[in-house]
Amino acid sequence: ATALANPNLVLDRLPNAMGALVTGGEKGAAFCFKSQGSLLTGFVPVFKASVVDTTGAGDAFTGGFLSYVLLAGGLDAVVSEGQEKLLTAVRFGAACGALTTQGPGAIAPQPSFEMVEKLAQEGALVA
Repeated sequence: ATALANPNLVLDRLPNAMGALVTGGEKGAAFCFKSQGSLLTGFVPVFKASVVDTTGAGDAFTGGFLSYVLLAGGLDAVVSEGQEKLLTAVRFGAACGALTTQGPGAIAPQPSFEMVEKLAQEGALVA
């Protein structure tokens, strides 16, 4: 709980890292990234979902975050755009994780890009 509330404490323990993501399952996710001498931090709550199985949700979160970052030009580009862009990337990851919990197992419930984008933008789960 401390790391989720203070992701900068995690980053402090990783002096060579550019940033840190902290996931807390049903408690949400937080981040802290270094940017031009300052720290960009934020928190993203979970999306409400009809949870069937949490297997693979954390992996889906990480994959979603990385996918968004790569499509946006890479981590340096996302961080240079600031906190809102990082919030969007973490929100995209959270949407991937939430949608993955709606079916059994880790592979079958993996969502489409369109499903994730809709949830991340509108905050509403899609059928």
